[in-house]
Amino acid sequence: MDLADQIDDYICSFEGIGDLTMDSLAMFIFIWAVLALFLVWLCKFLYNKYVVNNNKTPTSQTNSRQSSVAPGAAATAKNEASKRLSEPREVMASKADFKDLAAKPGGGARGRAPSGGAGGAAGGAGARRRMVRQGSTGPESRKKRYVPPPSNVVGPETTSVTWTSQVFRWLYSDLVIVNELLTSWVIALNETLKKSMEEHGVAVEVVRVLPDSPPPSLNNIFCNCDEMNPSNMLITFDCDAQPVLQVKTLRQKAGKVDTSHYKVTVSRFRARMATAMNYNTLKGEMKVDGYPDIRVAMNSVGAIKPMDQDEQQLQGVISEIITATLRDSVYPVDFSVYATCPRAEVDPLDMPVIYPVNYDGLAQNMEGSNFSALQPMISGRRLLVKIVKGEGLADAKDPFVVVEMDEPAQKNQTGARQGATPYWDEHFLFELSPQSAEILFEVYDR
Repeated sequence: MDLADQIDDYICSFEGIGDLTMDSLAMFIFIWAVLALFLVWLCKFLYNKYVVNNNKTPTSQTNSRQSSVAPGAAATAKNEASKRLSEPREVMASKADFKDLAAKPGGGARGRAPSGGAGGAAGGAGARRRMVRQGSTGPESRKKRYVPPPSNVVGPETTSVTWTSQVFRWLYSDLVIVNELLTSWVIALNETLKKSMEEHGVAVEVVRVLPDSPPPSLNNIFCNCDEMNPSNMLITFDCDAQPVLQVKTLRQKAGKVDTSHYKVTVSRFRARMATAMNYNTLKGEMKVDGYPDIRVAMNSVGAIKPMDQDEQQLQGVISEIITATLRDSVYPVDFSVYATCPRAEVDPLDMPVIYPVNYDGLAQNMEGSNFSALQPMISGRRLLVKIVKGEGLADAKDPFVVVEMDEPAQKNQTGARQGATPYWDEHFLFELSPQSAEILFEVYDR
């Protein structure tokens, strides 16, 4: 075989089955193109079905439906919406905005005209879209409104009035402490509510004070102090409040324990409050003075119950129990656990310098020539005596101290304290005269 025959073997020729090979390649490329177009269409369909539809809010669907109904159907929907009184405020506000928007020129109603149909419909749809976007951002954000503390505190004694004003400013500036005080107030209410099970057969429990409660209004604040002990004072004021409570009730019904939850709105609480406080110990108690004006409204929370005669009777009993509890509860006040609570600034008394001497020798000197020299020093003065604590009272159960002065005759007594090391921390003022010579301390046990 020569070289020419070998070259012919490497020359490409389309003889034989070459046409069939080209036809198979063209069909293969066509099938791949059709499959690619099908995949593009399938991805676009799934994207529009699941991704785009999930981004649309139910409010926008409702508004689009409302914009496409006939006038008669819109009137019917309006009547049905007016019958629903339990819709949230956000939904009611969005409906009111939509009605105002539809009533304006260029809204959805004028979009049906042939000349401006497209523009009016586009404008109404854009406004509705903006409205839905603003109304579907979540719950309404409550702005903190500044509430000024009461400043109309009056009284005959300057220290108690100043301290009371400082305490009100301190409470109104620290909401954390106010929430803790509300929690202790709920505990005091529940202690009084424990008696309702025995009297009415219904156990009522206050769960918490809801944040919907507006701040109370306090007026005519008056501080009346004890003349003998100015630290003991009685603070009275007029209170006008509308607390909102979450209440839980338990009762036996058909052999089972029936649990109900209510939102109790005290629509009116007008009372004269009396608070006995001591600005040294920062402790006291608060209660209602007289017969207050209380009105209670209730709404069932949770499972909807039929408003039959049994439910009406139960709600009436609960309202009566809560009214009596608000009227009779005694709330213990203890500000001593808070380090930021203001302390009273008592003006120091201008006391004379008294040197420790023997009482018998002092009496003899007062009878002698030195009496005239001592007279200017103690004349027209007052003596402050402070009883702090006792130690080593082994057999005492409820000890108390009696302090007496001979001339002018004066006698004061501390409160009884328990234990062998009682802590009184009480002080008394004694009037001094030129004849004052002796002061007597005696410890008694009840």
